[in-house]
Amino acid sequence: MVQTLPFDTVLPHLARALEPSSMKTVFTKYLLSDSADAINYKLERCEIGRIKYKPGKTCMIYYTLYLQNKITHQQESQMVCARFYPQGESASRYAKAKNEILVNPHIGEPVVHIPELELVVWSFPNDRKLQHIHKLMDVPFLRNHLFPSIIAIHLGQEWKVTDLKHELVHYAPEHTCTVRAHLQLRKTPEQTQALTLYGKTYYNNDGAETYRLMQLLWNSQARKQGLLNTAKALSYDPQYNMLWQQGLKGKPLITTELNDPAFKESLKQVARTIATLHQTSLNCNRKASNEDWQKKLIEVTTLVSQVKPEVSKELVWITDRLLEQGKKLINHPKATLHGDLHLQNFLNDNGTISLIDLDNVCVGSPWQDLGSFIAALYYRGLLENIPTTTIDVLSKTFCESYALASSWKLDEDAIRWYTATALISERMFRSITRLKAGRLDILDNLTDLASRLSHGIAALN
Repeated sequence: MVQTLPFDTVLPHLARALEPSSMKTVFTKYLLSDSADAINYKLERCEIGRIKYKPGKTCMIYYTLYLQNKITHQQESQMVCARFYPQGESASRYAKAKNEILVNPHIGEPVVHIPELELVVWSFPNDRKLQHIHKLMDVPFLRNHLFPSIIAIHLGQEWKVTDLKHELVHYAPEHTCTVRAHLQLRKTPEQTQALTLYGKTYYNNDGAETYRLMQLLWNSQARKQGLLNTAKALSYDPQYNMLWQQGLKGKPLITTELNDPAFKESLKQVARTIATLHQTSLNCNRKASNEDWQKKLIEVTTLVSQVKPEVSKELVWITDRLLEQGKKLINHPKATLHGDLHLQNFLNDNGTISLIDLDNVCVGSPWQDLGSFIAALYYRGLLENIPTTTIDVLSKTFCESYALASSWKLDEDAIRWYTATALISERMFRSITRLKAGRLDILDNLTDLASRLSHGIAALN
């Protein structure tokens, strides 16, 4: 898929940053040339992993560098997080970065300055905000110091770790990092068991609230009755902003094709799971209001005008219409929301659906979650060239299944409003800020969908 890029006068090197072959030359010059590693390694290629772009301000990209070890002839890899700054700002940022607590990466230096691109590069496990990744990646530390206490609390002090396999699962630079640990445990020569744990470190202390809410969900009647499947939270360490939870079985639902008949059946179970979560009362400190959604809608509409002004005129009309409609959305039920609903956050284990990634659990209108989820369905449909009418049918199935499991009547107008708003404030926003190939080219399609929904044209129920 061809990459369409906005022209950014503040970040003139953006196009080069998104060209892996060009960045290979840059990284070879700056990451290896002045390092002893240059003798032992040759950079063969680099790949873009994740982008976070703020038009007119900054851009953060993490790359995976694939290098050949000249001695062993084996391929090795090194992740680096590169942040591009406006003209004249990178030098001071680099000076600050050098004074932070740094650890030696597998290859190269902890932090490097590339002045010709106004670029500062952190080599994993160093990160501008995540100060404790190195502990999450330190297998001896986990095995000898962290896991024994977790196991003692939840299984008993007699259980010992006999083997440990550890792998990186997800890295969102400057936000979170997640690993998976496969443990083999033994109590006696005859008593052994396997245990899979997921650990996540945060850039702040948000994991403490997530841990508390996960405990409440685990102890809820809905979970105990088998109506709601979530992971068991095992520990939270405020020293390292680190949350550990027990692993769940299943494959992400996003791996199932939307046209697969099995997906429609899974979607019904997803709807019932969401309805159950919504009706599970929690003492939650996070709130999500209609005003929050309207504010984000305005912000993203302004953002679109910067990146793709040819779309903005029609989008402004739609936004004005949605803002006016939003004033009439009142007296909604109070629900426990997931806060980030899309197919990646559901696991399917032979028909059993589990809900994961509970970092955004909050209290608000249930139609917020539904709108966000349906918008994600439409978005995926656009990316995979699936007819909108097919997504209409799936959305209807989803809403009907939700209604059967919910104690409150669906508000179709509100669901349409939140879906249209999510198409702009969530899906357009991600298309712009993540700069994945082809995403900017579907802003017109997202605008048309939002317009259609704002006019009440959709078979949601």
